[in-house]
This record gives sequence, structure tokens and C-alpha cells, in this order.
Amino acid sequence: MLSKLLYRRALRWQSAASSETGPNKPLNEDCVLLNDTVELAIVCDGVGGHGNGDLASQLACKYLGDACSQQKPRDGEQLRQLIRQCHQHLLDHMQRSPDTAGMATTVVLALKTGNKIWMTWAGDSRAYLLRKGNLSQLTDDHSFVNEKVTQGILSREEAEHHPMAHLITSSLGGGINSLKRIGTRNLAIKPKDRLILCTDGVHAYMSEKAFEQAASQSAQTLVQQAIDNNTGDNCSAICIDML
Repeated sequence: MLSKLLYRRALRWQSAASSETGPNKPLNEDCVLLNDTVELAIVCDGVGGHGNGDLASQLACKYLGDACSQQKPRDGEQLRQLIRQCHQHLLDHMQRSPDTAGMATTVVLALKTGNKIWMTWAGDSRAYLLRKGNLSQLTDDHSFVNEKVTQGILSREEAEHHPMAHLITSSLGGGINSLKRIGTRNLAIKPKDRLILCTDGVHAYMSEKAFEQAASQSAQTLVQQAIDNNTGDNCSAICIDML
């Protein structure tokens, strides 16, 4: 029993990322960050249509990455507080630079602490777990259509093709009240687990089966598959293996 516990504590984090401008986009407004020393991964998707989405995602990634490097959050409340601080950081930037007013970004963050992965998110960027060939979604979208699905107003299939499918209901930046929800959860990790973080430019443009097959290969394969499917957005993915 002791040897098993020691082995689990020794699980190694190995990560790789891919981020590309979508075929229908002039600019990649996504930002990804990996820090294998801190065992941290972040994906941010700058909100299109609000201007400066690329700046919002870059500022959020840098703020969160720097903060976790200085003092690693240890639980859900510390992560929620960090997300609130990052939101305020973007609001402060907009106040100093009025030309960036309204800029916003989604975020999904994964952080290894001991034998657990802590996750936090806002918006519709997602985290998945691939374990023994089985894919499961770890986050829930903060989006208009997901709220309607939860309320029983829309089916999953109707939500996928809804004209407001990309409207998010929580974000970093945007406005003082834009951060309406912060998701957090933790996961006990096992050897050979793969964690996947990605933007909706990836997960919204392939079937669950196709996603599972691509995710079993690499982050680059996920992004390329989305591009091959003529994704309507920029596409970014991170794959993290527990070795």
C-alpha cells in the first residue's frame, strides 16, 4: 500500500500545446500557457466582437501564470479568488487604457497539487479527461445555450446548432459584472491519465467520437482536426499526461 501511495505522489506532469489562427479568422485571439515546473496549464479565448480579445487573453494568461508561480493556490477558494483578482486586473487595464474598453476572455486553468488536479474556468473553454480510452467532460460551459439546456428549454442537439451557441455568460474582463460564474473542481489523478484543455474553436467543431480519437493522439492533432473541419474560430489545445 505504501509503495502505491509513493508512486502516485511521484506522478510526473508532461504537457504539450498547439494554437493556430482559424481558417476564417484574421487574428489568433487565443492564448495558451504551460509551466511544467509549477505544473500549470492555461487556455484563454479572447472574446471576438469586443475588440482587443487577443490582448485580454494574453493579459489573463500572464497574470494567472505569474500569480501561480509566486504562490501556488491549494484549493478551490484560493483559485476562485485568483480568478476574481485576474478579472479586476483586466478591468483596471481598461480604465487606464479606454481604447481597450470591453475586452474580455474565457479561461480554463489546470494546476497539479500532490495527487490532484485543481481546475477553474469561466466561459466555454473546456477541460476533459481521457482515462483508459474513455473521454469525460470535466467543466460545464458558462453559455446561453448551456443554461437553456440545463433549464430543459433546449436539447443538446438544438443547442449545438443554435444561432447564439457562442454567446458566453461569464468572462474575465468585459465589464464589472461580466464574471457571473466561476467554476472549480478537483480530480484525483491516476497513471496514464490525459487531461485536455481547449477552446470552443476545437470542441465545437467535431463529434465527441472524433474529439476522443484526436485527443488520444496529441494537442496538434486536435487543432489540425478542427482546422480540417473548417472551424469558425481560432483553435487551441493542451494535452497533459500523468506519467
